[in-house]
Amino acid sequence: RVDDDLWMFTIHLCKSLVFRFASEEKYGDTDVLRFEIPTGSMNVNKKKNICLCKDFAERGNKGCLKSSSVEDEYDISDCELTTCYDGLINVENCQKSPVRMSAPHFFMAEEQLQYFDSSFVQPDADKDKSFLDIEPVSGQVLQGHKRFQVNMPVNPTGRNEIKFLKNIKAVPAFPVMWFDEIIAPV
Repeated sequence: RVDDDLWMFTIHLCKSLVFRFASEEKYGDTDVLRFEIPTGSMNVNKKKNICLCKDFAERGNKGCLKSSSVEDEYDISDCELTTCYDGLINVENCQKSPVRMSAPHFFMAEEQLQYFDSSFVQPDADKDKSFLDIEPVSGQVLQGHKRFQVNMPVNPTGRNEIKFLKNIKAVPAFPVMWFDEIIAPV
């Protein structure tokens, strides 16, 4: 049903993702319903993402979350965020590594593009979004793409032993690799 959200747990993000009906499409000669991860669903202020931002556990942020007129969001305008960014999911506590996950090329995390020059590949929704194409009668997934990018924060060390990192520009999420898990008929 197009009115129902689909939820999929993904171990890479240590959380469930929502896929919402986006459009009617064709897969070959078959009519399918396309479900996509909605824009903004990986934003910091979403109630389902608050637990992934360790800034909210900081003493200075105690009581900063306020109700919002939007049901699944908090008003975080009084919060001091230093390590959490819209479109980046911090999986450090789950994966035991300072990894930040995003869609490829920072799709839905475009704020991160400011750290790179114009030669950085720009996000393209058609190539970077995750989606499922579902045959509406049987509910069979005929095609799908779960696309994510692995990022690591880069910070200057201030240490002489690692010269090239001593004065490097801090980047909250430096892309390491991106992947596309494909669902397709055999």
